[in-house]
Amino acid sequence: MDFRMESVSIVKKIPVYSLTSGIDACKWGVSDLYEDAEKNLRELLTYSGEFRTELCSCKKELYSFRLWFTDEYINVQVNQWMDELYEQYELIDDALWDLGKQDVELSDEEIEYIRDLCYDADVKDEVSNSEYIKRDSTYEEIMETLERLSDETDKWLSDYYETVKNIISYYFENERDAFLEEIAERDRILEDREDVEE
Repeated sequence: MDFRMESVSIVKKIPVYSLTSGIDACKWGVSDLYEDAEKNLRELLTYSGEFRTELCSCKKELYSFRLWFTDEYINVQVNQWMDELYEQYELIDDALWDLGKQDVELSDEEIEYIRDLCYDADVKDEVSNSEYIKRDSTYEEIMETLERLSDETDKWLSDYYETVKNIISYYFENERDAFLEEIAERDRILEDREDVEE
């Protein structure tokens, strides 16, 4: 099992273990561990002291997890994300397809405006979830916790995605015509100024 030391404070270092020698520790979800990862985790459950696993990624789904072992507890941590919303176009594009508007080409101003609305609505494209369980928890109990936490993060992201679709639907139904006219008027004013300056 791969092993290294990691500083968690100025004076304290803890062991960090990798559950797999490959890239991914699990396949279809956080509790669907590959054989080597399961074997290594079962071995870790026999260890004492404080240590943690490296961040474990999932091959087929947008999940990762980490386990932090203390003397009394195991902190089970799950991360999940969906397509990028604030830096790229993917999530808005996904929503347009789901809304049957895949042929609509949004301007940069429209994308920025929709992103601002999503930000104001506190929409997230990545979430984390964690829970403390007893240190003597079994492998099966850890898997159950991972599955429960990932079900919760999946629900959170589904709700956020529905919010994105609702925002886009509202924009098309109530705001787009006025917004595009405002942009067109701004561009006309800028063109007139350029003509005057010339």
